[in-house]
Amino acid sequence: MRVQYRGSLKSCNYCCSYCPFAKRKSSERERSEDKKALFRFLESLSLPQKQVEALQIVPYGEAMLHRYYWEFLAKASTLPKLRAVGIQTNLSFSAKDFLQEWEEQGGKKEKLRIWATFHPSMAKESEFVETVAQLQQAGIAVSVGMVAMPDEIPKLAAFRTLLPPKVSFWLNAMDKKSRPYHVEEIEQLVALDANFAWELGHWPSDVSQCQERCFVEADGSLRHCAISRVTLGNWYEDNWQQETISKNCGRKECSCFLAYSGRKDFIPKKDLGEFAMFRKEKNG
Repeated sequence: MRVQYRGSLKSCNYCCSYCPFAKRKSSERERSEDKKALFRFLESLSLPQKQVEALQIVPYGEAMLHRYYWEFLAKASTLPKLRAVGIQTNLSFSAKDFLQEWEEQGGKKEKLRIWATFHPSMAKESEFVETVAQLQQAGIAVSVGMVAMPDEIPKLAAFRTLLPPKVSFWLNAMDKKSRPYHVEEIEQLVALDANFAWELGHWPSDVSQCQERCFVEADGSLRHCAISRVTLGNWYEDNWQQETISKNCGRKECSCFLAYSGRKDFIPKKDLGEFAMFRKEKNG
C-alpha cells in the first residue's frame, strides 16, 4: 500500500497569490494537535495490519518549518516495511539543522524522498539550489519542480541548468482555467520534463486503478487520494482496507499529479522509479 498523509496544519511562511494558507501562522495549540495526530499515525504504521511500503506527507502550506516533522520522517524511515518516505516542501528550512536532527534520530537517508517546489517570487535561486545540493550530497533523493508558466519558459530552462544534473526536474501545468499552451510551448516544456504531457491529459476516474493507495487525514479519515470527495472509512478502524475497495471517489477526473500518479495504469515516459508519487527518477 502507498499512502499519502495530510495533517491538520494549515500555515505557510510564503505568500503565493493562489494559496489560501499564504503567510498564515499556526498557533501553539494547532501545532500541538497536529503533532499529536502525526505521531499517532506513526504509531499505527508499526501495526502488522498496516502494510505500507511508501508514505508521502502532502501538507497544506509548509510543514518542514516544524522540527517535529523532521523527527517523524526520521523515525518513519526506520520502520522495516517502509521502503520510502517523503514530503512536499518549499525547502525554506535549514538543511544543516535538518541533517543533524536526522542523524540524531537514526534516520535512513536512502529511504527519504524530498519533493521540493521552487517559488521564484518567494525564494532566492542561489539559496534554494544550495539547499538542494546539500541534501543531495548527504545522500538524500531530491526532486525539484515549478509551475510551467508559458511566458517564463526561458527562466525555467535557465533554472534547470543551476540544479545538480542528477536531480529530477518536473513541471506542473498552470491552472487549467488559464489559456491553453501553444504547441511550441508544450514541446519546449516536454524537453525540460519528459512527463509534462501527462499534466495536459485527461484521466477519467477509475477506482479499480487505485486499490494500492489511499489518502489519510489527521483524524484518520480515508479517501482514495488527495482530491477524492468520498470518505471511505477510517484508518484507525479494522475494516479500513476493505472499505477502500468498495467505494467510488466522487470525481470525474484525476486532475492533478498526486491523483493520477498513484494509479496502476500510470506509466510515465521517463521512469520515475517504483514510487512515482515522489517524482524521483529511478537512477536520479
